[in-house]
Formats: sequence, structure tokens, C-alpha cells
Amino acid sequence: MCYRPLGQPAYNNFVGPPWPASADWRGNPTLELQGTKGKVVRRWTSSEAAHSRPARDRSLVTVSALIASGQGAQVPYHLNRAMDNDLTQAQAAEAITHLAFYVGWPNAMSALPVAKELFEKRAR
Repeated sequence: MCYRPLGQPAYNNFVGPPWPASADWRGNPTLELQGTKGKVVRRWTSSEAAHSRPARDRSLVTVSALIASGQGAQVPYHLNRAMDNDLTQAQAAEAITHLAFYVGWPNAMSALPVAKELFEKRAR
């Protein structure tokens, strides 16, 4: 039995419908590119997009990308900023745990002492 007809509506309800096969990134204000140099001309900080993405979410994406790419030296600044933008300590810890399954345990575990040190500094 094929479960796709049963599961696809539930999946679409949770994450939204899939992109059409012919979809590309043109017209997407967060990913619109200019010329061949790949300059992003609009970002999440643009006036229309900033209202649709809370600062906490943007900060969490930044921290996640840094952890995923193994850029541990940049994590303290951006994690501190994420917490200034209302990311809780529990949410940060959960995000790091979740990332371990997708970006590898070494990258995620390298972020834990950095996060712990930041949590301790913020508690003082």
C-alpha cells in the first residue's frame, strides 16, 4: 500500500505545499540575486521581510548556520544576540541538540561549551 496519498495532506498541513518542480528563486525577496556575482539585494532585514521573520528566528538561523559550518568562534556573539532577541536558554540548548542529528555530533558538541559559558556569563 502506498502511504503517500494519506501522508502528503498531513505533511502539507504542517509545512506547507511542496514547491512546484519548475519553481526557482526569482521573485523571492529573501533570495533574489542580482547579476552574476550573486549579490543578495534583499535580505531578511528588508522592510517587507523583517516584519514576517522575528529577530529571534533570524538570530536562531544565524547561530544554526555557524554551528553547522563549524564556525565556533562566531557562535558566542551571535548566540548572545539571539538571547537578546528573546531566545531562551532552553530553546538554544534544544536547537543545539536538534542540530547534532543533522550537522554532525562534533559540530554540535563543539558549540555546547561555548553556549554553557555564555549562559553562565548572562546569569551573573
